[in-house]
Amino acid sequence: MINPVNKTLPKKDSEEIRSKILLKVRAELIKRINKGYSINLSFIDEEVNKFIEEHNVG
Repeated sequence: MINPVNKTLPKKDSEEIRSKILLKVRAELIKRINKGYSINLSFIDEEVNKFIEEHNVG
C-alpha cells in the first residue's frame, strides 16, 4: 500500500508537502495582489496547516 488511508504521512514528507503548498499559494496570491486584489497574507500559514490536518497529511 503506497498511502494508507487512515494514517498520516511521515514528518519529513508532510513538511516537504507543506513547504511546496506554501510556495505555490504565496506565488498565486502575489500574482493576484499585483493584479489589484486586496489580500491579507498573514493567514496563509494558518490556512495551510488547517488544510494539511483535514487531509491527514501531517
